[in-house]
Amino acid sequence: MATIHKKVWSEYFEQIIAGKKKFELRLADFEVNEGDTLVLEEWDKDKKEYTGRKIEVVATYIIKTKSQTFWSVEEVEKYGFQVIQFEPKGGKNKDWSEYFRITGNNPPSKLLVKSLGYVAQKSKAIDVGGGALKDTRYLLEQGFDVTVVDKSDLITKEAEAIKSDNLHYFVSSFEDFDFPKNEYDIASAMYALPFNPPESFDVVFAKIKGSLVKGGIFCGQFFGVHDEWSNDKKMTFHTKEQVEKLLSDMEVILFDEEEKDDKTANGTSKHWHIFHFIVRKL
Repeated sequence: MATIHKKVWSEYFEQIIAGKKKFELRLADFEVNEGDTLVLEEWDKDKKEYTGRKIEVVATYIIKTKSQTFWSVEEVEKYGFQVIQFEPKGGKNKDWSEYFRITGNNPPSKLLVKSLGYVAQKSKAIDVGGGALKDTRYLLEQGFDVTVVDKSDLITKEAEAIKSDNLHYFVSSFEDFDFPKNEYDIASAMYALPFNPPESFDVVFAKIKGSLVKGGIFCGQFFGVHDEWSNDKKMTFHTKEQVEKLLSDMEVILFDEEEKDDKTANGTSKHWHIFHFIVRKL
């Protein structure tokens, strides 16, 4: 597979990193095939220079218009083309396959490992947004009966490969999952909560807290309002005051705010604004 570098004007680059623009209209003066990597580099058209920001994406579908027979030359000259982006009605269908591939063999999350030191009874756990199941595997190794919930059906292959009677997986959005009450000794939501849409966030968060036994541990992250993805309306971002309010009925064991320039799982540069937390149900 080829790697192709292309410049992108800043106003379009912002829409790409926010997840809103997922297509490119390009002159067909270069060869590109499905599976090729496009390195899209932000270009300041006024200063006529690169800004240093870039994102890597994978070409999944390509259509070329030079030999199209749908419309006459006269119609094309009169109206031109319009490019329509779409996604399934009712929600975003993000392709998580690259994330699963990259993170599947990673060690367990450090925050989860730290959190287990505060768990009194190691019986049942829930992994909220389990992804490639690296944390699920760790919880199983620690002797937990583990429930994992993730919207991506990619977890099916991962979960069935584990072959454990102590693993129960559900392909479901967080808002549609029926969280049992007073069930789990620990709820782990590693970098998962922000992907729940704002309109159902508070309800989902309350259900996760309610699924814990008394003294149960809840660990995870919120994304702050300074995060680079904060203009994505399908994700949820919080101020410090909002986070503190959501955790106000829990015993706070750890609460760290972090703001930094770093990379995503696939190596893309990103400005992160994160609130890490470990709390105990009272």
